[in-house]
Amino acid sequence: MIDELVKKEAQKSAHPEQAIALFDLMSQLSEEQFCAGWILGNELILWECVKSIDASDELPQYGDLEISLKSLMKLWRLLQTAQCWWIWEWDGEPTCIPLPEWKEKIASAIAPNPNQLR
Repeated sequence: MIDELVKKEAQKSAHPEQAIALFDLMSQLSEEQFCAGWILGNELILWECVKSIDASDELPQYGDLEISLKSLMKLWRLLQTAQCWWIWEWDGEPTCIPLPEWKEKIASAIAPNPNQLR
């Protein structure tokens, strides 16, 4: 059932195959680190990891582990190609959001407290 939802949502991207690959990687990273196909807040944690590419020489923390450079770069490439980001809404469905909309959403969410995600 999730596969069908992901395929449907991926159509919001100009590159649906890359959007699906992005979802799969985000889910895989969550599973490897937290033993959960999608840990609550996964999109926020991984977004912070992606944002750290230009900001630090250190690999970002993802849970208790550092995310590997290979995984981080793959995540970044898929993000750039798909031009979307995945979130898992409280209602229980994965949602593909166009990248400009995600950036606006995340900026407005953390504007009151810029250190909220750190």
